[in-house]
Amino acid sequence: MAGGAAVIFGQNGTLISVLLTIVSVIAFFIIYIRIISRLLIVELPLAIENNLTASSAIGRSWELTKGSVGRIQWIVFVAFLISLPLGIVVNLLSAIVQGILTGILGAESSLFFLVYYILILPLSFANGAALLPFWQAIKAVIYYDLRSRKEGLGLEMRDSIS
Repeated sequence: MAGGAAVIFGQNGTLISVLLTIVSVIAFFIIYIRIISRLLIVELPLAIENNLTASSAIGRSWELTKGSVGRIQWIVFVAFLISLPLGIVVNLLSAIVQGILTGILGAESSLFFLVYYILILPLSFANGAALLPFWQAIKAVIYYDLRSRKEGLGLEMRDSIS
């Protein structure tokens, strides 16, 4: 029995350390994603609401997202899936340009890096110019949805028609 345990856990308990590492990494990502979800809209209260400092904007974002983290995570996941094809295209074009330039100039050439960055920089800027407004719009929709759910945005309930 002791020999079997040594085979399963290894000489120094490597299986236990691997499992602890996996659990730690998963726990880190869960905590990280939850914090990012709570702070996703932090710049919007700072830009839209009056008399807020940076620290109060963080508190405001934390307050607005309370109880809505799961919904925010789904929205961000779907938005990521929508923006993923453009990122894949940009990465493929980058790899193609890199392969062509490696064949022509050689990977160690200093001219390779100059030409590569001259060709890839406009592509990267175009990618950012396409994706940044999309993500800002997603965050604005999340912000206004959270404000309308939590505070009503000054909306008044209509009287029921009798």
